[in-house]
Amino acid sequence: MSYILVKSEDRTVPFHQVPLKDRLALEENLMERQKRLIAKSKELNEGLDGLRADYQRVIRGLIGEEKYKANLEKLKKICQQFNPDPNRLVLNNESEMAEQKLRRRLAREKHDFYHQLGFDTKKAVAIRKETVAKAKSITNRLIDLDLGMAPGPPAPEPKPTNNPWSWYMPPYSHQWGSIQYSGGSAGSIWRSANSSATTGEINLMSWIQLYGAGDSDWLKTDAMCEVGFWFMMPAAGILEVWAWFQDINSDYSGFLYDESGCSDADVRQLSRLYLWTGGSTERYVTTVDYTRGESEGTWSDSLTAPGAIIARQFFSQKAYAAGEWVYAAIGVRDYDYFWVDDMSCRSRMYSQYFVKQVAVRSTGAP
Repeated sequence: MSYILVKSEDRTVPFHQVPLKDRLALEENLMERQKRLIAKSKELNEGLDGLRADYQRVIRGLIGEEKYKANLEKLKKICQQFNPDPNRLVLNNESEMAEQKLRRRLAREKHDFYHQLGFDTKKAVAIRKETVAKAKSITNRLIDLDLGMAPGPPAPEPKPTNNPWSWYMPPYSHQWGSIQYSGGSAGSIWRSANSSATTGEINLMSWIQLYGAGDSDWLKTDAMCEVGFWFMMPAAGILEVWAWFQDINSDYSGFLYDESGCSDADVRQLSRLYLWTGGSTERYVTTVDYTRGESEGTWSDSLTAPGAIIARQFFSQKAYAAGEWVYAAIGVRDYDYFWVDDMSCRSRMYSQYFVKQVAVRSTGAP
């Protein structure tokens, strides 16, 4: 898509020009929004944790509780060896081949250990696959996939001469960010969410990793950040918004390694740009949706090259009255997740953009 630099006057509304009642209403909207997001994140974490506990209880039943407890420490020692030793991490072909050889040896050792326990491994595999499918169902239900905009025919981008578009550029009126409950059963999490109304930058980072997973371990992060502005409705209608994002860094990568020869995984890296308006919910446009099953390997890609312009069209989730002050926010939300059974995994995401300009109008305006 082409990019049009608007030379006209910045339309950002000074804070004091918005009536106090509308500013207070926005604060209440933001608090209710945060409660909604936290409630869903909490339900997701509890759902995954409960599913994991159920799975482990069934597996222990197959093995036998006494046999499971008697061999637990031996299993932990095998799993701990999958953690990378800094003394081994010399970046050359020889060290990489040695690392791969070590992983293969440990995988065979772990595989033999499971078979020596003498339980029905075929039944365990069937239960495991059913559990992974249930975990995917829980996450799909609770990460707001229903709030996405269905893809339609491409629409022409607005031009500065078109009325009644209003144009916004940095500095914007407001900034906001939120990191929902990051969680998991084991492993490490690094994440950040930053935004600047002054510069127009929105920036998310997520890095989750786990070596030596046991019987169904999981990790996730869920974060969002945005910049926003006020708009007075010239006529009743819904908001139509175009936003131009300049890519600073939008790469995603990871690896997945087998640990036992009898393993499974579900990986998802989901990045979505969005519009949020006061008193409503987000409207998402998906930019990255990378998924991976149990096939081991590495991956690395990016949405676009640094400096590239991404233009996206949005419509608000509700209508507003003529003369009503509406707060609108443009942002990005990243969901980074994996569920692994006897696999090592790292998942990393960066979503860093400069919100260069935004065009807004009411669909009810002539």
